[in-house]
Amino acid sequence: MRLDTTYIRLALRVDAARLAAEVMAVPEERWQDHPEGAAGNTALPLVAAHGDEHDPSTTAGMRPTPVLASLPYTRAIMAALHAPIGRSRFMRIEAEGSLGMHVDINRYWQDHMRVHVPVITHPDVAFLCQDESRHMATGEVWVFDTWRRHGVENPANHARIHLVIDTVGSSALWNLIDAGRAAGFDGPAVGPIVTDLGERIACDRVLYATGRVPNSGGLGLEEVGVTVNQMGAIAVDEWSKTTVENIYAV
Repeated sequence: MRLDTTYIRLALRVDAARLAAEVMAVPEERWQDHPEGAAGNTALPLVAAHGDEHDPSTTAGMRPTPVLASLPYTRAIMAALHAPIGRSRFMRIEAEGSLGMHVDINRYWQDHMRVHVPVITHPDVAFLCQDESRHMATGEVWVFDTWRRHGVENPANHARIHLVIDTVGSSALWNLIDAGRAAGFDGPAVGPIVTDLGERIACDRVLYATGRVPNSGGLGLEEVGVTVNQMGAIAVDEWSKTTVENIYAV
């Protein structure tokens, strides 16, 4: 569908390292040539017509392909959009490659938008839309106006990979888009981070430390009901949730 601007970075974030690890674990033979034959471009179908990874059509019912079953975090990102999921793929551009300028304005794109989630990229990779160039960084989620001329330049010495998800949208997705538009492009991405289950956790800061001696004394944990063990470590469950519902210790 047509947007009234070139780019919008959504108020939603992903675990870039987790997503990249999933993609790199997929056997190379599952990748295919670009559906429109773009040189140096390959695709890994995730949702396709009838679930057939070799069917690039957009008119039939969309179903998950077999490879999606092995990608739990990818599924979580899709679920976090809270919108109907259409044709979806990982799209790869080879090192020092490009995707030529083009427009997407056929019937399918009259009511679909494309969500981009960078998986592996480089600061020099440029997404071009109309006369505006943007770098979409890992950990971020974007939409852009497919009706305008767009393309990609990858001057890096390694491939660029994006997760691309087609959708007709929903009120929940538009809320993420509108919040991202309000936040703008300056500074780091904003919004909750997608968890394993597709839930979104909003927090002010994340502190992650391993191989350290617990130093929880004097934090007032007991006063708010957070349980610590004999070593002073904070007790958490498998999702890093403490004994207090809205407090996590990672």
